[in-house]
Amino acid sequence: MRAAVGLLLLGVVRAQWPQIPQWQIDAWDAEIASENVTYRLSVAGGPEYIVSHNASNLPAGLSPELSNNCVGIAVWNGRLFMGFRTAPFHFASNETKIVIMSQASNGSAWELETEIALGEQPRKGGGNT
Repeated sequence: MRAAVGLLLLGVVRAQWPQIPQWQIDAWDAEIASENVTYRLSVAGGPEYIVSHNASNLPAGLSPELSNNCVGIAVWNGRLFMGFRTAPFHFASNETKIVIMSQASNGSAWELETEIALGEQPRKGGGNT
């Protein structure tokens, strides 16, 4: 599954995502709504920084840069997935990476799913622009 997540995101980064008709999106929304799943939010304490260049709770071998942003989360198959962009600074860089990590829904330790490093800026024209 880890490779599939990496390939899926690489497709998004490379703008090769197929067009999905609106009727299909509506059908998926209806299916999700019909599952009648409810979530209960419980606050166990104050805020916790998860991604930082000096965080101690990250998977072994993961060293985010100083600029971490574009965070997305999703619950899938009983796991909480989080993806984020990390780079030496806020602006475009050939050193930018996308990181995907996950944890069991019980709040266990984060596991690294994949890191995507193109070695080039995925924006039109590439480079540091």
